[in-house]
Formats: sequence, structure tokens, C-alpha cells
Amino acid sequence: MGQKSTKKKFAKSNIESGAVYVSAGYHHTVVLKDDGSLWATGHNTFGSVGDGTNVHKTSFVKVIDGGVADVAAEVYNTMVIKTDGSLWGTGHNPKGQLGDGTVTQQHKFVQMIDSLVMDVSVGQHFTMALKADGSLWATGDNANGQLGDGTVTRILKFVKVVNSGVKAVATGISDVGGSHTVVLKTDGSVWAVGSNLYGQ
Repeated sequence: MGQKSTKKKFAKSNIESGAVYVSAGYHHTVVLKDDGSLWATGHNTFGSVGDGTNVHKTSFVKVIDGGVADVAAEVYNTMVIKTDGSLWGTGHNPKGQLGDGTVTQQHKFVQMIDSLVMDVSVGQHFTMALKADGSLWATGDNANGQLGDGTVTRILKFVKVVNSGVKAVATGISDVGGSHTVVLKTDGSVWAVGSNLYGQ
């Protein structure tokens, strides 16, 4: 007698067309569509879906009507860059990773930076934002020095940690909770800060 197959296959979501970018957190997923709208599904206890509730979603719901240029989901929060360069966030915020000056979770997107943001990278309980002038801004957990401000002090509101010359930023999480940040500068050099348990 043959064994029943346990192979998983891809299942089509309720987004039929128009998706241009997707990002996934621990237990939620966000999709950017070609009309600039943002859609989200999944775990929502902490507001990571951003629809104003704490009810989990089992299919995608529209959470922003338009004007979204980029999105980054991580752990239990979501950050969005709008076409005007403003940065918005929603979800879990125990370490100040949303950058709104509090440790209060948000269930709907709230504006954190008003202009010039061109890239965002979200680590475990911290966020790095790159502005168009090449400056790098940081907020949230800093236990491993991953914010790059020379301290290990938690920050609740975005502060500038590099004045200029940054082209791209990426954040990392280790399996033992250590976090780090890597930046690519316009001169082609790569710089890093934070946990270095494995030489990362």
C-alpha cells in the first residue's frame, strides 16, 4: 500500500494580478501592487497587517489605497515608503523599532519620517532608513550596537547615525538573537556594525 504524499504545493492567493513586490515577516505577508496599493495577510495580534485591528487575516486585505513605493516586513511589524519619500510603520514596537518615540504597538500605519527616505531595512526590533542624501537613520533595539551610533542604548525615535555616502543598507539576525547592520557606501566599500558572533 502506497504512502500518502506529504509534499506541499504552491497555492494561489486572492491576489490575481498586479502584484509587483512581496515581503514576508515571521507570520505575515505584504504585497505591493502596481497601482501603489498595499495588501496584507496573516498574524495581526500586534498590528503587523496594519488594517486597524488585531484580527488575523487568512487572505489579503487592502490596507493602503495607493501611493506606496516600497515595503519591508519583519518579525511582527511592517514599514512602508510612500512615493513622497515619507516612512510609515505599523505593528509590534517593544524596543521602539517603529521610531515614533514610544514603545506602543500600532495597528494602523503611522508616519515616522516625513520625506527623503529611499530605502528601509528592518531587523529584529530595529529599523534602518536610508535617505536620498546618503544619510542613514536608525531606531529601536541596540543591545549589540547594531544601530551604529557608538552605544548599546535603545533609541525610540529615528536618529542620524551616518551623515552621508551610504548607497544601500541591510540588516541581519543571528540564531542566538544577535543583530547586525551592513552598509554599502557610494565608493564601493562595505561597513558593518553589531553582533559578530560568527564573523558576520
